Amino acid sequence: MTSCFSIGMCAVGDFYVRMAVRVLQDVRMLNDFKAYVMTDKKEAFSSIKNIHIIGYSKPIFSYHDKLIVCKKALSENDSVLLIDADHRFSKNTKMQVSCDSFECGCYPEWCFDNNSDWSMTGFLDGKNREIPYGNEFEKFCSDRGYRSRGLKHIQESCMLIKETDDIKKQKFFKAWGDLKDFCNKIDLDRRNKEVLGAGEGYSIAVALDYAGIAIRDNKAYRNLLLGFKHLRYEKNNKGKV
Repeated sequence: MTSCFSIGMCAVGDFYVRMAVRVLQDVRMLNDFKAYVMTDKKEAFSSIKNIHIIGYSKPIFSYHDKLIVCKKALSENDSVLLIDADHRFSKNTKMQVSCDSFECGCYPEWCFDNNSDWSMTGFLDGKNREIPYGNEFEKFCSDRGYRSRGLKHIQESCMLIKETDDIKKQKFFKAWGDLKDFCNKIDLDRRNKEVLGAGEGYSIAVALDYAGIAIRDNKAYRNLLLGFKHLRYEKNNKGKV
């Protein structure tokens, strides 16, 4: 295991590949973190050192497939910073962060307001029109012994996970994998989506709870986040708190 966290990204499609290469090049100017990238364009990352490429050839991309990157990174490191490819990174950021700055747990970008339609409660009650299968999601969780009610929906676009307990990691990836298959199947069978598995933050929240991995926050993580700007959410926070 390494003492510092790794970086994990999914970069599928030309736009996201270009964005991921730029972010990693900028981060590399400050620190030589090991990077794990799942991509359909392996050659685009050939100039970046200390990188592990995971090939991706599925015909339809799923947001839930960031599980693959997370699992690989945590099999070789104590922690991973998962970043969506459509981020910008400030070269002025002092990115000198050690794993010692973090307790074991999950550090999401934010949690959704409980009164928001995008909250876990709003989703389960069918108020999230973009992801309208909350009732079925709740039943699926209940049938498998996973709790969903009372949890926080997390924004996972820039999320750090530190965990050293192998049993917790196994439970986390088991539950996330079950929910990934469930969400992907609904999108394939009924929703005709070009990209599968939107709302993966709901699945991750359930999996964290099942594994006993706490949701945390601290000053070191807030300082780290200052260096990253997510293009999608800069102008629309959708119930962030």
